[in-house]
Amino acid sequence: MLPVAVIAKLNPKMSVEAFDDGYWYASDLKRFASALGFRGVSRLRKDQLEPLIRDHLVTGELPKSGSGRGGTVARKDPDVLSLQRRIVHYVSNKATKSFIKSEATKIHGAVPTKSGAWYWLNRWREENVAHGITYLDLVNHYIKLCSEPGRLPQIPSARMNNFASDFLAANAGTRQEAMRAWEQLKGLKIPKTFEAWKAHQS
Repeated sequence: MLPVAVIAKLNPKMSVEAFDDGYWYASDLKRFASALGFRGVSRLRKDQLEPLIRDHLVTGELPKSGSGRGGTVARKDPDVLSLQRRIVHYVSNKATKSFIKSEATKIHGAVPTKSGAWYWLNRWREENVAHGITYLDLVNHYIKLCSEPGRLPQIPSARMNNFASDFLAANAGTRQEAMRAWEQLKGLKIPKTFEAWKAHQS
């Protein structure tokens, strides 16, 4: 499959369907966005780039800013890790995660590790940082996420993980078989979901 940046040069008006049916790496999406005229995409995640590019393919317009949702400032001095500290310069690293997990254990006792918790914690932080939330608020939300019954919502654009999760939940085979099915799905011109793969198999 051609890298998405190459496709952009050949066909800047590629259809939304073609975009949705392709499998794009984050590096390809950044090159594609730059080729389309987006600015400031180097720090964006894959799940931020995909909707921006998709919107452009629909409307033909460029976003006013390529900054996406804010909240993480890595180039300034990081916050001193304290429960009462207001989140200003959050850094997502091992020390911060260890602090959050340690404080959560002190407050709640043993907190189970739940798939997707860090992703959704970061999205909650980004959405609420302008409201003056503290690290205590962040710890409490981490406890809430990890204590909720059942699985957390799937991570947008984490297609391989979502596919494997749905594959195993449907008892369609082992994780090794899920990965083989995923590699097959990546080469098909259909949506990259378990439902689409299952329908194709039928």
